[in-house]
Amino acid sequence: MTTTPSLRERLRTLDAAEDFFELFAVSYDPAVLRVTRLHVLQRLGARLVKEALDDADDATLEEAYRRALTAAYRAVVEGGADARPAFAVFERARRQEQARFVALDQLELVR
Repeated sequence: MTTTPSLRERLRTLDAAEDFFELFAVSYDPAVLRVTRLHVLQRLGARLVKEALDDADDATLEEAYRRALTAAYRAVVEGGADARPAFAVFERARRQEQARFVALDQLELVR
């Protein structure tokens, strides 16, 4: 008789962002996920860290993951208050780009 693996065991076997969406039955747009997967997974991790799940049973763990994954995906897709770049490197690049920008009205003609 084989036993069904626990949710924690199944989580360890996931390889791709799509696997999380399939496991937790969360709908997603594959084209969107293809370009936002890292942001979604980073936000998923950030949301799960805030939860006390160490001793959670499978049902509680599954609901927490489903809720966090849905919220993370929605935050990335819809933007809003949680739309800032998920990774510090992107935030630094955005600030550097802004610092390099010089508006035309700020230029002076030097002769």
